[in-house]
Amino acid sequence: MNTVVSEEVKSKTIAKIPKNSITNFYDFQGIILKIRYESSIIKSLIHPKIAHQSCGESAHSAVTFDMFKTNSNLHLFKNNNHVGTYATSNYHFLQGQFALELSNSIHNKCINDWIATFHASTVNNGEESIMIVGNSGNGKSTLAALLMANGFDLLSDDFTPLYKDLNLYSYPAAISIKKGAFKALDSYIRNFKDLETKVNSQKNINVKYVAPTSDLNESKAFLPCNKIVLVKYDALKPSKLESIALDKILETLIPESWISPKEDHANLFMTWLKNIECYQLNYSDNT
Repeated sequence: MNTVVSEEVKSKTIAKIPKNSITNFYDFQGIILKIRYESSIIKSLIHPKIAHQSCGESAHSAVTFDMFKTNSNLHLFKNNNHVGTYATSNYHFLQGQFALELSNSIHNKCINDWIATFHASTVNNGEESIMIVGNSGNGKSTLAALLMANGFDLLSDDFTPLYKDLNLYSYPAAISIKKGAFKALDSYIRNFKDLETKVNSQKNINVKYVAPTSDLNESKAFLPCNKIVLVKYDALKPSKLESIALDKILETLIPESWISPKEDHANLFMTWLKNIECYQLNYSDNT
């Protein structure tokens, strides 16, 4: 999921929320979200990553989201207020904006106080978090799943938000595992074979979704991060971890991230980067 948050389309006339929709409820630490999807296709953009938080119908939902399509545009509403309109070809903007709005709801934060969101998987040991970055297909989600199976907590997968307190915050989405990694994870993830295989309709690939193993109420909501690891899986090369320069990390991190344009946020972001230790991991041996 590209985490760039942007209003791709500036509509002169705000569309009206349709009356008919597919309604699902989700429980995040006692905060009930109601999401109304106009169609199963729109539902497939959001639901699979948060399906493990599904709950029964509730009359006491704290937040209601509506997602629907008119012509070639996707629309996002929160509590009947228009959040954004996006070209259907840029559906990832809708996904990114929803993820940020959901983070606000879960952590009781203001949308204007986030410094950045990163296209990264992040794990933690209860004291600090480590952000894993890499181009699509290089194994960052697979590595996060392996680490989660070996005692680490998952802070977030794909979408990692940085707040003005310079902590990374949790985003309780499932890890999406592509078909090419199914065999590698089968012996590490309990009941992995029993997980339903779904087709990612946007990329037309088979995926399985591995839910976080720790309970939301027991996990850390936020943690500091001073380590970023650039990963690349290569079955033909020996596993190797080495220190690298920050610019090597930024080449991968920046293009698929959203950074707040506010001057004070830019200064905080630069302060955060000064304390980051950078590594590259080439791995071929999951063990």
